[in-house]
This record gives sequence, C-alpha cells and structure tokens, in this order.
Amino acid sequence: MRSRMLFLALLLAPPGDAVSQLPQWLRPGARLRLTTGAAHEPVVGTLVRFDTDSVSLRAVEGAVPVTIPFASVSRAEVVRERGTIAGAGARFGLLAGAGFGVVAALTDAELGNKEWGALVFGGVFGLLGAGVGGLIGSAVPRDVWEPLSLHEARLSVAPVSGGGLRFGLSFQL
Repeated sequence: MRSRMLFLALLLAPPGDAVSQLPQWLRPGARLRLTTGAAHEPVVGTLVRFDTDSVSLRAVEGAVPVTIPFASVSRAEVVRERGTIAGAGARFGLLAGAGFGVVAALTDAELGNKEWGALVFGGVFGLLGAGVGGLIGSAVPRDVWEPLSLHEARLSVAPVSGGGLRFGLSFQL
C-alpha cells in the first residue's frame, strides 16, 4: 500500500517540486548515517543536498560537504527523534541509591529498628539517586535512527536528443 501511495504521489508531483514532496525528516538539515562498502565506520552528518545519483553530507558544521554516490551506499538511516537518557539515568540512580540506603541501614550497629531504618534510608537515598541519575542522564544525548530505503522509488527526467524529455520511474515493492 505504501509503495502505491508513493507511486501515485510521484506521478502527480511535477518534477521541479519533487524535493518539496519529501517527508520533513528527509529535507536538507536532516541528520543521516550512511554506510558504504569502502568505509569501516558510517558517515554521519547533516543532509546538504541530493540528486538522482548522489547525496551530500556535512559531517561537521562549517566543513566542506562530502558527496557520496548512491551506488556505494549499503545502508542509510535518518534520525527521527533526538532526546536524552534522563529516564534511564533516573531509574539506575533510584536502584543504586535505594540499594546503598538499605545496606547502610542494615549494617549500622547503632540503629534500633533496622527494618524501618532500611525502609527510610532506602527511600531517601533512592530519591537522591534518582535525581542525580536524571541530571546526569539529561546531559547524554540519544538519537533514534530509522532505516531508509534509498532504492524504493526513483524518478528520473532526462533530455532526449532532438527535443523533448524522457521520464523514468522505478520502484521496489
């Protein structure tokens, strides 16, 4: 169904307006990660431009864009969401702090009622640990990568000798 909708959208879109028909996350400025057969590490950068046979990425702000031919790309991914690991940090801090509080209360020789002391110490240190873990986790960025199919559908327009244009459409179901 998705391929049919893409095919219909490509047929209805004029060739000059093809870039504006792309999803918002695949427009210039989107973060891409491309894996090529030649590189051991994927190339990560922001999309500068793309055409029918290559894509240009800027790995570092202000750097010269790198142009990579589509034929050499074995895997392509786009960042769909950016966030932090604050929740995971808070959960880890809660468990670590509560564990420390319980152990500290149970090993304290001067504490009279060890069960209530363990509960109180575990709760207090657990809350402190959750706060510290959440703060540390909020400083750690996290990207959610989604795979792209670069060869799913392609529209090509080429001039024909003697005047006129030739349109080509290929897609993969």
